[in-house]
Amino acid sequence: RKMSGLVKLDELGEHHVLESASSEDIDLDAKTEELKQGELHLFCGTWNLHGKSAPYENIIAFIPVGRYDLYAIGVQECERSVEASIIMPSSKQGWEDNLQKAMSPDYVLIGARSFGAVHLSVWIRQELNRLVSDVQIDHVSVGIGNMLNNKGGIGVAFLLGSTSCLFITSHLAAGHHNTVARNDDFHRINTKLFANTPIGTTFDKPVTTLFDRAFWMGDLNYRIEGDKAAIENLIKSNKLDFLRPHDQLTMAKKARQSIRWIQRGKTHISTDIQV
Repeated sequence: RKMSGLVKLDELGEHHVLESASSEDIDLDAKTEELKQGELHLFCGTWNLHGKSAPYENIIAFIPVGRYDLYAIGVQECERSVEASIIMPSSKQGWEDNLQKAMSPDYVLIGARSFGAVHLSVWIRQELNRLVSDVQIDHVSVGIGNMLNNKGGIGVAFLLGSTSCLFITSHLAAGHHNTVARNDDFHRINTKLFANTPIGTTFDKPVTTLFDRAFWMGDLNYRIEGDKAAIENLIKSNKLDFLRPHDQLTMAKKARQSIRWIQRGKTHISTDIQV
């Protein structure tokens, strides 16, 4: 799953978010002028690898390297299943080696962390790295007893010029009827991430409210409510608009204050849907 867009930085003092732009819309020849205006092209990608390693050719098909200034890549069940990662957490070395190769020398790593079977890395164009400062990384468990690493979230935070940025990837509770558990996982990550750092101890607020720009991606595991056969028929007929009101995350946003700020992208392909 991918999200891309054009973000306005606050170098001139005021915050703006421009309309999202696909990679085909971006004119790389205008990059210098865009950066002068405080604009930056951003790519966020999330991928559940189901306990497998990702071949290099699949990684370069997933990540459109060269089209964007900043990349945030989150993966779940990376090289280990959820169950296996409890006993033997993966170093993610194969994933990281292939990712480094795919990103090319034109990009540098701002920060990365593995936690259980979850991994997050954030990359930026080499020439823009001088704008990055105050990098901080943290993780939160939402696994068994909020202790084990079978589920959780990772955050990478930093300043880009004068704009504070936060990227989170997470793997929340599975199971069709576990919406409440997913909501609780989200709330725990949002309130505990960076809680024991100067960021959290100074402000004592949900971490996503403390940054100019916050991006949350991952295998959130929210499903579609309704009769499974009817849902599958609607998917086959590409009538996705009929399903959106029954999306558990959409319903959770209406019912729970802590999730309302999420702006979920429009679903265009049926592989984004779980029933």
